Amino acid sequence: MVKVKSKCGPKTWIPSKEEIDKVEAMASRGLTQEQIAMCLGIHDSTLYAKRNKFPDLNEAVQRGKAKGISIVSNALFESAKSGNTTSQIFFLKCMAGWKETNVNEHKFINQEDALKNLE
Repeated sequence: MVKVKSKCGPKTWIPSKEEIDKVEAMASRGLTQEQIAMCLGIHDSTLYAKRNKFPDLNEAVQRGKAKGISIVSNALFESAKSGNTTSQIFFLKCMAGWKETNVNEHKFINQEDALKNLE
């Protein structure tokens, strides 16, 4: 009688074409890798490891992030062009290096002048 060892533990995850498409869509919507892994029903360390092993998966994450940024930045740009002041300020702060500075002026007076003002 020969004993056959059964494999215990979770099945090895190999991303399908459909899952890679889902990953791209989720990344385009700003989900983190941890959230993407949770949606796929795998551990985030599995997703990190599989990105190194499957170039298509890695490219899907990168492409998805780029698509999402492109969509939102285009919407921001159009909003700024149409006169939305908040969008214009945000765009210029991020893209043109604009910043707000606060200048506090302090006027010092000597003690004698302060006492004269109280009288």
